[in-house]
Amino acid sequence: MPPMPRPKSNNIRSTTKSEPKINAKITYLYGSREPSSDWRQGDDIPIVVRREMEERLGFQLMAIQLISES
Repeated sequence: MPPMPRPKSNNIRSTTKSEPKINAKITYLYGSREPSSDWRQGDDIPIVVRREMEERLGFQLMAIQLISES
C-alpha cells in the first residue's frame, strides 16, 4: 500500500513565510574587515573598557573607519 500524501494546510501564514529583511545601508564605524586573534579586539569587551585600554596603552586596538568611507 503506498504512503498517504500529507494533507495541505489551510493556514496561509504557515505557507507564506517572508524572507528576513537585510538593510544594506548599515555602516559600521569601528571594526576591521578581517577577524583578529587579539582578545582585546573582541566583541566581549565593552567599548568603554576598550577605549580606556587604548588611551592607557597608547595605541589603537580597532581600525577607525570614517563615515565618508562608506
